[in-house]
Amino acid sequence: LYEDMNNSLKAIPFDDSKYLNSINNIFEAYTSYIPSSTSNKEISDISLFDHSRLTAAVASCMFDWFEENNITNYKELCMENNQKLRQEKLFLIAHADMSGIQDFIYRISSKGALKSLRGRSFYLELILEQMADELLEALELSLMNLLYTGGGGFYLLLPNTKKVKTILSEAHECYNDYLLKYFKTQLYLALAWEEASPANFMSSGKYDSPGTAPVFKSVSQKLGIQKLNRYSEKQLERLFEPEKPEYGTRECTVCGTSSLLVSSTAGRLKGDVCRACLSLYELGSRLVNKENDREETWTVFAVRKEAEDNELQLPAFKGSASLCITSLKKARELQNSGVFRRIYSKNHLLTGLNSSVRLWVGDYAYCRDKDTTESFDFKDLLKYSGREKGIERLGVLRADVDNLGQLFSQGFRKESGYSSRYETLSRYAVLSRSLSRFFKGTINHLAKGDSGRNLVIVYSGGDDVFVAGYWADVIDFALSLRHAFRIFSNNRLSFSAGIGFFRHDFPISRMAEITGELEGWAKQGNKDKVALFGIQMLSGHEICRHVYEWNTFENEVLPKAGVIDEVLKFSGASGSQDRTGMSFIYKLMNILLEAESDSGANSIH
Repeated sequence: LYEDMNNSLKAIPFDDSKYLNSINNIFEAYTSYIPSSTSNKEISDISLFDHSRLTAAVASCMFDWFEENNITNYKELCMENNQKLRQEKLFLIAHADMSGIQDFIYRISSKGALKSLRGRSFYLELILEQMADELLEALELSLMNLLYTGGGGFYLLLPNTKKVKTILSEAHECYNDYLLKYFKTQLYLALAWEEASPANFMSSGKYDSPGTAPVFKSVSQKLGIQKLNRYSEKQLERLFEPEKPEYGTRECTVCGTSSLLVSSTAGRLKGDVCRACLSLYELGSRLVNKENDREETWTVFAVRKEAEDNELQLPAFKGSASLCITSLKKARELQNSGVFRRIYSKNHLLTGLNSSVRLWVGDYAYCRDKDTTESFDFKDLLKYSGREKGIERLGVLRADVDNLGQLFSQGFRKESGYSSRYETLSRYAVLSRSLSRFFKGTINHLAKGDSGRNLVIVYSGGDDVFVAGYWADVIDFALSLRHAFRIFSNNRLSFSAGIGFFRHDFPISRMAEITGELEGWAKQGNKDKVALFGIQMLSGHEICRHVYEWNTFENEVLPKAGVIDEVLKFSGASGSQDRTGMSFIYKLMNILLEAESDSGANSIH
């Protein structure tokens, strides 16, 4: 490993100003699981990677703050007057959060739904990363200052200077101008920041530290206020200006908005669609396609310095930008031409490309034939299931980590009373990155299983998941995910889930809505549960009959399915005389429901 890391570092072109990106990528690959401290007296819970990048981020912030305040005698302030320095507001914690994500992803028609969904979810990941990177470039900072990105937002550690605050305000206006232009009010980016001192980032074991939590709480409160007061005066004026209906009165068959339409013949996306929906569908197609092991053929996502009209537009702090999907070989050929701002790779570590940024993406997609993916959609997940038993139904899983807010606000405190000893910035960074890595990296291996489950990850963020596939495989995956997450968190964290069952042509927005409601039922009470099937009306009230604790579901409910299958011979061939008729099954179900109703119990499953 040492030799490999050494060779990778030697391959970095240090004459390029963006060489720090390559160092960051290499350190992440080789030192993410090496403890920063080898002392037996300390907890080895912070990796060498996180410690090194945070040290670099803090140093860059201090340098910029010193420079603005005309401080040149670093030794005097940092060593001789360090008590005073610890109370100075040297830093800013900036937090960006995107609103409208759920509607943007799921409010589409069933035409080409799978590829459109994957394209939209990846596009959101991409533009958030692009926004963060554009900001850092404008501030002349590196990826080291990006604490976390995922879950619809990002955190930055920045110097507390006038220049930084001015650029943050300008970027906030610029990014929402972009979102208004291409998506109207469907998406909105809130961006707020809070000042912090070194004492906020220090352990209270040695220093009088208020801890990091108050800083994050304050910036979250500012975000909440901002979301209630969206847009500047100029943006509001543009919103209420009457627009000339230059595009006609027809609506896009995918998103339903009135826009400039183009005729699509791509895959299953037939008819008149807007340019954005067509581009997002094509992006989803590239994500579904399988990659081979030849590195030069890997797909990369390059950001052009000057946007081209026929490409998907991206936010840019200055000028314009668009997305060019190309091969790694082509990107290497063009890296010195000045065509690209930066290059994003998906789940691959790229060396020798200083402008490259690795994006972790939960992107597993079952495909029977890796060379034929053009027509792949929800219907194909059922067609390729290879199962002889069970109905042809699509299973949709939505899951979300329980008590995540409480985890970040109180998770590093002692159970017996308040203590901020472990409430440090580095631990917050490690926790955020670890959760993101689990739900964007590990989840791909869990979804595949031993033989390739018949499902697709539509979206997997920093703490939540949306998966669709053959219903039996979705249930099997949900249990695997739960087991792995319990091991990952040392049995301290849990998630709740909703699993719905639908026809492949059922509207995707309703799938998401119904499954989200099921997830809500699972989160009632002590959480850590799964809710299935659907919600019914009983005496004017909505109820979900099938909400189970995970252990009950796995050890008591699912085994009964095997018994029923054996007794009623569901697995028999379709023409077998031994198969039980549907009429008998419905009669049996009615008897069980009547018995449950008469007993007033909820124990008959």
